[in-house]
Amino acid sequence: MSKPRLASATKTPVLALIIAWGMALAAAPPPPPRPVSFGIDTQLSVASSGIHDFVEPTIAVSPVDPRNFVAGFFGEANGAVNTCFFRSSRDGGATWAPGGTAPFLTPNDFCAAPAMAADAAGTFYYSYIDLTFGEVQVRVARSVDGGLTFPDFSVAVDSGTTPGGPSPDKPWIVVDTQARSAYRGTIYLTYTDAAENTQDMVVISRDRGRTWSAPAPISEAVPFTQPIVEIVEGTLPVVAPDGKVFVFYIHAHQ
Repeated sequence: MSKPRLASATKTPVLALIIAWGMALAAAPPPPPRPVSFGIDTQLSVASSGIHDFVEPTIAVSPVDPRNFVAGFFGEANGAVNTCFFRSSRDGGATWAPGGTAPFLTPNDFCAAPAMAADAAGTFYYSYIDLTFGEVQVRVARSVDGGLTFPDFSVAVDSGTTPGGPSPDKPWIVVDTQARSAYRGTIYLTYTDAAENTQDMVVISRDRGRTWSAPAPISEAVPFTQPIVEIVEGTLPVVAPDGKVFVFYIHAHQ
């Protein structure tokens, strides 16, 4: 009496299933692109007579309420020193609350390079450069009311008042809101240090922006030369679904 040929019986349907699945995938056409339309423009700032009216806009949306937007920008207002402003919307951008300016220590501070992000709880984080009396700081203001107010801030990077400290430029901020990430809630702030070299750096916060880590390099250091023939600058951090962080930046050679 011969033994039943179980191996052949089990292999055949599996092979047939793979072929059928492959044929189904090959036959499915790609989905057509979704049409995109834009409404009328909404003016969030009033032009002044300065050289730079309002520039470097940034915007973020709350993961809790997709109709809650907060925008930021900087520029001159009534001939004053450059200031960072913010505006918020609760109706998907149809109308905007007036907002205000980023919090300062003194009214003569120069503010620039704003960036906006939101965490999974709907808290907004507004990073910007503040310059006063030769000291450069990267500050992060926090809003828990949907961007209506940013009452206080923490210092993420500080050049200090003595020579040799960091010289941060163009910071950018992102929050890990990924559901499958082991680092969910971590805030990443990247910037270019243009002190003695140009080098891209990162600091992180795991307590909702209250305190920040020491800076860590994410690019090689490129020495300054005259004329400048090589430079790194312009960071853009992005968080993947698994929590990995990718930082895009420019490394230019002349």
